[in-house]
Amino acid sequence: MGVSVLSPMGGSGKTLLLAELAQRGFVALTASPISLFLRSYEILERHEIYDVLKARIVADRCEPCYKCVEACKKGAITRDLRVVEGLCEGCPACAYACPKGAIKFVQAKGAEYSIMKAGKGYAVELRVEPGLREEPYLEGLKGVAKRLSEDAGAPYLVEGSRVGGSRKALLVLRSSYSLEERLREFEEEAGKAGAEAAVVLNLYRGPIRVRTSLPVFEMPPKEDPAFEDFVEEVASWILR
Repeated sequence: MGVSVLSPMGGSGKTLLLAELAQRGFVALTASPISLFLRSYEILERHEIYDVLKARIVADRCEPCYKCVEACKKGAITRDLRVVEGLCEGCPACAYACPKGAIKFVQAKGAEYSIMKAGKGYAVELRVEPGLREEPYLEGLKGVAKRLSEDAGAPYLVEGSRVGGSRKALLVLRSSYSLEERLREFEEEAGKAGAEAAVVLNLYRGPIRVRTSLPVFEMPPKEDPAFEDFVEEVASWILR
């Protein structure tokens, strides 16, 4: 079973929660640096994904006219005719503009991921190259998470921005001016998807009050003795 774990902002405590659940036997798939939150882990596999095209300038063909610089709408080609990979999206505009055929495209790394044994469970940590979206890679890696989930005999948790087709979904929130708005969006999205949903409120910066009919779990600071009970409550909700 897949569970979506969402947050509209950084610093919500989502990655910490994923790490704690992974160590208790779940499988966590995330594009955040979960390894920083694991007490210990063993890297079982590491893979690189070469799936994007990047422009290259063939030096011995180039007779600088700077038409490629002008054609690139992303500013990926500098005035000294270097390609900034993080900005290049592999579109052919520069190649079409070059009168000498000095632009070629090569396969480049789009992302890499590590599979880690963490306590009783597993973590899959994704790192995407600058300028690329995380969501397609996370979607593609769900198959890896499912396989690990079968080995662990426990659900897999997927970091994301949308509920998608998950049977359950958790929204992790910290104090924010847009908190109520995001909560309403989450309730509506979960309802349309038919997903059982709950909310986690990060109390690190103090109490949070929200209006919702969904189950609410209050996340105390990690050093608080009540933190362990909080994680167990969330784990029990996922498994029930």
